[in-house]
Amino acid sequence: MWITRLAISRPLLVWMILLAITVLGILAYFHLPVDLNPRVTIPTITITTVYPGAAPSEVETEVTKPLEDAVGSVAGLKNVYSSSQPDVSIISMDFVAGTDVARALAAVRQHLQSVHLPAGAQTPQVSPLDINAQPVLYLGIESPSLNSLRLRQLADDVIAPRLRREPGVGAVEVYGGRTREIDIRVDPLRLQENHLTLADVINSLQMGGHNVPAGSITQGQQQIEVRFASAYTSLQALRNTVLLPSTSPQPLSSSPPTTPSLPSPPLTLADVADVSEGYAPQSVITRINGHKGVSLVVVKAADASAVTVVEELQNALAQLHSTLPPDVHIITLQNTATIVREALQDVDFSLLLGAFLAMGVVLLFLHNLRGTLIVSLAIPTCIIATFLVMYLVGFTLNQMTLLALSLSVGILVDDSIVVLESITRHLNRGETPIKAAYRGRAEIGFASLAITLTDVVVFVPIAFTGGIVGSFFKQFGLSIVFATLFSLLVSFTLTPMLASTWYRAGETIAARRGIYRILERIYVKLEDRYRQLLGVAMRRRWTVLIAGGVILVAMAWLALPHLGFEFLPGIDQGQISVTIEMPPGSSLNATDQLAVQVERTIATLPETAQMATTVGQILGGFGSIPQQGPQFAQVNVQLKPRANVFARWLHLRPSHTRLKTDSEVAQELQASLAPLAQRSGARIVATAVRSVVGVTQPIDIQLRGADIQQLARFAAAIRDRLTHIPGVLNPDVSVRTGKPEVTAAIVPFRAASFNLPPLQAGTILHEAIAGASPAVYRDGDKDIPLRVHLAGLDHSDLQQIGNIVIGYDSFGQPILLADVADLSLHSSPTSIDRQNGERMVAVTADLAPDAPLGNIQQRIQRQILNKLPHPGIKVHWGGDAETLNENVVPFATSVAVAALLVYVVMAILFNNPGTPFVIMFTLPMALAGALGALVLTGETLSLVAAIGVIMLLGLMGRNAILLLDYTNTLRARGEPRDLAIQEAGATRLRPILMTTIATILGMLPIALRIGQASEIRAPMAIVVIGGLLVSTLLTLVAIPVIYTLFDDLVLWLRQRLDYPARPSQNQNTEKRASQRVGER
Repeated sequence: MWITRLAISRPLLVWMILLAITVLGILAYFHLPVDLNPRVTIPTITITTVYPGAAPSEVETEVTKPLEDAVGSVAGLKNVYSSSQPDVSIISMDFVAGTDVARALAAVRQHLQSVHLPAGAQTPQVSPLDINAQPVLYLGIESPSLNSLRLRQLADDVIAPRLRREPGVGAVEVYGGRTREIDIRVDPLRLQENHLTLADVINSLQMGGHNVPAGSITQGQQQIEVRFASAYTSLQALRNTVLLPSTSPQPLSSSPPTTPSLPSPPLTLADVADVSEGYAPQSVITRINGHKGVSLVVVKAADASAVTVVEELQNALAQLHSTLPPDVHIITLQNTATIVREALQDVDFSLLLGAFLAMGVVLLFLHNLRGTLIVSLAIPTCIIATFLVMYLVGFTLNQMTLLALSLSVGILVDDSIVVLESITRHLNRGETPIKAAYRGRAEIGFASLAITLTDVVVFVPIAFTGGIVGSFFKQFGLSIVFATLFSLLVSFTLTPMLASTWYRAGETIAARRGIYRILERIYVKLEDRYRQLLGVAMRRRWTVLIAGGVILVAMAWLALPHLGFEFLPGIDQGQISVTIEMPPGSSLNATDQLAVQVERTIATLPETAQMATTVGQILGGFGSIPQQGPQFAQVNVQLKPRANVFARWLHLRPSHTRLKTDSEVAQELQASLAPLAQRSGARIVATAVRSVVGVTQPIDIQLRGADIQQLARFAAAIRDRLTHIPGVLNPDVSVRTGKPEVTAAIVPFRAASFNLPPLQAGTILHEAIAGASPAVYRDGDKDIPLRVHLAGLDHSDLQQIGNIVIGYDSFGQPILLADVADLSLHSSPTSIDRQNGERMVAVTADLAPDAPLGNIQQRIQRQILNKLPHPGIKVHWGGDAETLNENVVPFATSVAVAALLVYVVMAILFNNPGTPFVIMFTLPMALAGALGALVLTGETLSLVAAIGVIMLLGLMGRNAILLLDYTNTLRARGEPRDLAIQEAGATRLRPILMTTIATILGMLPIALRIGQASEIRAPMAIVVIGGLLVSTLLTLVAIPVIYTLFDDLVLWLRQRLDYPARPSQNQNTEKRASQRVGER
């Protein structure tokens, strides 16, 4: 081992390299971006198109379908989802994993250029869905003295611009409050008296109200710019706008020409309309803790650190306070940086506590403080070195990379423990520290290399799984790989170097006094008992083998029926979302009144810290399509921090904390709101925000077909049956009917008799009801929109709508809408959803906290979907269930590939396919222990637990490698097989117990769910701890038995095949290595 010889002979070189790595690693640590989760790219693009005043059916036909047809041929497109809602079309395009989002974005924009949208529809807004550009700060602004208009102006003009200037801020969105507009209420009678239409008014305003550059002129040697100024800068100037009538349509039949009339005085806007400054119609109302206010959402840039951005924003807010009115309060409703910081601090605590426990194990087994320090130095050295590599490869400091380092604590000391134990045994034989350090390292070098490489190769499939999930766990797997490789390097260099310089000649691990003497006596007795047990096992090998098999089968048989399956475990983020949906057709004011009552109920909960209410829309989780309309409202509740694990165990609750989980609080709130929902006829649902990407519903059954009525009926049948499935909460369907809608169907021949294009009638109807904004009013440096609409129009009165004047015939008689169209009142869906060009209705539901998604999905499929006939309807699972289904096969493949790689690496290192085959028998032992641990702790087999299983594949064989490697070494020295096994077992018992206990205790703080977001970390540690416990106990007995049986089988086959028995190449290699070590 030339590198060990170099480290022992030149300790200063090792210290200098260690110093350089430490300094660079610490610098890298402070420059690593800090986020809650790794940065991943989701290949999704959204297209949002506003079509004011349009019903969902119009939006679908005139906007959504043309856009879907245009982008359907973009390369790499996987799925297209769309939602046609009142006034807006939202299209979500999912691309296959690995798609270049920038190229896809450019292709989508190019395809959209050929689409011709109807008049009134705004330009489609195309944007990528970037999960890294997440909101980091939610603010509320309230003031007892300022009205909603002044608060909104303060947010728009002062606060938001100041926050946008901070580095790392991607966007600042403002919600709520009132905005100014110039209200132009056109009198339909005065229009008719002057032979004008609403379109004439709008066109006249559109032609004015603009400042136009007119070029430049030269006067002498001076060049003067010319500007045509006609912008509206006063209400009087606006009232004096001259109205110009458009050319009236002529009838198809001939008629005698009329005598032209004499010019009349100019007709102005004031002659037909009332002009005043007022408030724009409110579509969204916001409240902060029950008080009307304005909310701001700050979104960070994709490549910015959440913690750094929030720190800069908080400094900016502190400076802003001195410039704001004294009674204006800026309230932090949610601070993502706090969540990130607390989660990372908790992981840091788990890391330090695990390291401390691991060092305690080393001290108790070695009874030597210097040895403990030597092993303990491996932890900070490897972690600091890993920070340097993480910085160089562009990783962030997030809960997954820190979790990797926390779980690695036991692994980091394993190599050093094994090496130091071997060195100490050589010291006991009277060797000098330098000779003991080299020989101890050389003796164990092969086993350490095999152990480390098996730990490393299991994470290769994770790092290259692909897709969103693979990207999410890539940094986790590679961080463990970096740390583990550094631990191997430390065990070859730093550990033997320190042992050669810090140990003294004649130093032993024998305890001379105190607790160490007691512990050593206990260990000696344990070693004697193990020798006896191993001797009995060797004499009754088949009994041991059958008993072990029965134990494993029994454990699996007992565990599997009680094991739950889900995609990701829920995280207690201390947030509850209460969604309100009034009956279709409800007004914004009615929804707001109900939201006030919901707020009062929420305020009575002792766990409530703050709440923010939005009336007029419901925002779902990341990537979901929002629901907009006056019948919707949402109350986001921020709960008090949860008490730490020790306070929960003792049922102690400080006043500023809570003992209950967010799911328990949500269930209690749901029960409290049930009477209110029953009285109002509204749907009120309280849900804990358990997902890392916001409010999402785990049950999402998507139904596709051509007949929307058939889809609705089938969805209702599924919803009704879901109420009988235990664990399913709040089942619902996405389609809503019953919203009243007026339809004006143009009769072509009647329109043609007036020579009236149908589009003109539709445009005037749209402008009469929804209003139009043809220009702006300039007030200083502010542009205030104009809103032109008919005064006194009752939108629900068919007669009034039919009497809207859309033109004049050649005799000056008004052409009414009812003259060219048939009007009818009927119900329409509140939204129309589509998937891949087909109508879609979704059945959604929440789950109880103890209801695993995978099990519920299987029950729904078996008890409902497989029994209900649905000809012509395609059934597809979406949401978390779809993600779970998509990742089962890739992760099962990853487990199989990891197991194969472990075997291949061991076969190469041992140069013998037989010994690795025996070692692989630890796999079922470890899996049985892992499943049992999940069931005993109430955890589910989730994606996180699956990562723990893959990690366990690398750890499970380390004890068997230690045992069989030394067995082969002893056999190469001439020891009989059975005696070699017993001697190897007794010799390797101490390092096996030390490494196993150190690894388990290093992961114990994570398994105990200490701190923020611990739910997503605990299953991984529980799987590893359970698997190591069972596999270690069975390895010490079962692996020697299997080894001898396999050895007998090989010998029998050789005899049957008349193949001469000879030592394996591995044995010869070990023998030559042993001879070289002895010569030195």
